[in-house]
Amino acid sequence: MAEREELGRRLADAEARADRAERALREAKEENRLLLNRLQQAHKLQAIGTLASGIANDFNNMMGAILGYTSLLKNRMKETHPYFKAVDTIEKSAERAAELTGKLLGFARGGKYRSEPVSLNEVVERVLPIVRRTFPKSIVVETSLSKGLPPTEGDIGQLEHLLLNLCLNARDAMPSGGSLRIETDRQTVGEPFLELHPWARAGDFVRLTVVDTGKGITPETKKRIFEPFFSTKRPRKRTGGGMGLTMVYGAVKNHGGFIEVHSQPGKGSTLHLYLPVSWRVGSDSLSAEADLPPGKAGRILVVDDEPSIRDLAAAILGLAGYEVLSAETGEKACALLRSEGRSITLALLDIEMPGMGGKRTFRRMRKIRPELPVVVSTGHGIEGQATEILEMGAAGYLGKPYRRGDLLEAVRSALLK
Repeated sequence: MAEREELGRRLADAEARADRAERALREAKEENRLLLNRLQQAHKLQAIGTLASGIANDFNNMMGAILGYTSLLKNRMKETHPYFKAVDTIEKSAERAAELTGKLLGFARGGKYRSEPVSLNEVVERVLPIVRRTFPKSIVVETSLSKGLPPTEGDIGQLEHLLLNLCLNARDAMPSGGSLRIETDRQTVGEPFLELHPWARAGDFVRLTVVDTGKGITPETKKRIFEPFFSTKRPRKRTGGGMGLTMVYGAVKNHGGFIEVHSQPGKGSTLHLYLPVSWRVGSDSLSAEADLPPGKAGRILVVDDEPSIRDLAAAILGLAGYEVLSAETGEKACALLRSEGRSITLALLDIEMPGMGGKRTFRRMRKIRPELPVVVSTGHGIEGQATEILEMGAAGYLGKPYRRGDLLEAVRSALLK
């Protein structure tokens, strides 16, 4: 009898182990399926990124000619001119088209596409109509925007997308309604703050704050909210693939900032985004309108394989008092640099060119004239080769497409360094 009972116990244990092994196998298969889905999603995102990056430079060269010549025409007109409004409409349409490419690149690369002074108040005002038009009436949207807020240095398209993601996340945390508040202010981060937040950094920042009265975040979830693909929603209810806050974190980091999160379950959430104040604030750089007398501003070497971009740059710089030399390849640019000696005061260098390309051209220029200021220009955004050349010693960056004021500011800022 005892033997039978022992045999029964062993059999029951064996069946229990088999059940556990079967459950573990099912869980492993499910986890493998989820990982495979994530891998496929990542491959899709990579394919979109490759496509966006491939068309960006050509598209931006075309838009560059439209936007550049339009801004040049507009600058030579008075507002009473019969064609001023038409030219202004063309310029605004070209800007919107350029912003679309910027958003595609920002999505593809997760970094900055352009680097220019951006007002956080303007970012809020541009996103606010979308939020108020699309969010449920049960969510009250309020703002508190600081007057006289200095700009940050960044990409307005990326910052708009970032804020919209935060608002969508807040909306999802308030399924029964609540309050969403967006604030901006200026903050100086010093030692007392750093002692409590060692991951932050000291300096002057503009702060974007998003406050909701939603479900809040548990301490465990708070540790993981910026992880890729992490979400507290069930898979069928996810709308962004779990990448929304990850993209927010990546964009803030790439803009030189950091994030502070306050939340408790049942008491809502507050997210503070700190972005550095633009280095242009308080600078003594010359205004784009303060053109120097012809022949006294210096000689600029414009290197670009697109004839329309070379002609545009020559027209803008020529009217501002600069003498311009042009080259369509890196080889010709270096030959001009050797023959003209020290008479060239600055080079504007396109990165995407046949032949040597931007990086090799820059290295060869440094060997010929180590002290020559070089401004790099591209339609692919500041990430990648542009950042590499800037780290190698380039004096500035100019994203395509650019307007008259953008080009003059980039040139003069580089000459003043």
